[in-house]
Amino acid sequence: MARFGENSTRSTGTVGLAAAAAIAGVSISTLRRWADEGRVPAFRTPGGHRRFRVADLQRALVPASAHVPSVEVLGHLATARIRRQLATPRVRELDWLAGLDERARERLRLVGRHLLATVEAYLARQRPRAAVLAEARQFGLLYGRELAAARFSIRQGLEAFTFFRRSLEEAARRYAHQQGLSPAEMEDLRDQLDALHDRILLGIAEAYDNPSAVSVTTP
Repeated sequence: MARFGENSTRSTGTVGLAAAAAIAGVSISTLRRWADEGRVPAFRTPGGHRRFRVADLQRALVPASAHVPSVEVLGHLATARIRRQLATPRVRELDWLAGLDERARERLRLVGRHLLATVEAYLARQRPRAAVLAEARQFGLLYGRELAAARFSIRQGLEAFTFFRRSLEEAARRYAHQQGLSPAEMEDLRDQLDALHDRILLGIAEAYDNPSAVSVTTP
């Protein structure tokens, strides 16, 4: 990794590690590894701090992997797993699912389909990461509002979210195996999904914490 002089660190369009990770929509540890691997150019200030050029970050987010075009497979795998799980007696008898009427189930299915499309767009880097993460939080708000309207307790709401999250994580494992992802690519995939899950969970919590402030509309 090259070192530049102090004047370079003061040039416009550069950000530190935390801000760069936010722009890229990945964890700080992932971006640090990308920089160490040369995947994203970086330089250090005289004080030893990493700096990144925004233009370099934007170029690095352009899909270059042969796996990216098939990322929609992940959504299909997740949908198939959810359907299989919902068909089992054990899942059908869970109190959070048994308490939903057909109208509420259909509304949540609609939210889920849009959310899976958002996941695919996020992983395929079709849109800025920050925008997709903000949208994921909005989906969490909408999801939480629907659960609260169905008189779900917070515990039941989190159980419903955990069911979705586990389905997506299992689909991600199958996707990684089918696509032959490297260990580094698998770690990136987990980091990206964790970032999305965190935003969704925060949205659900906000919907329960302050339901009167929820103003999202059904997609």
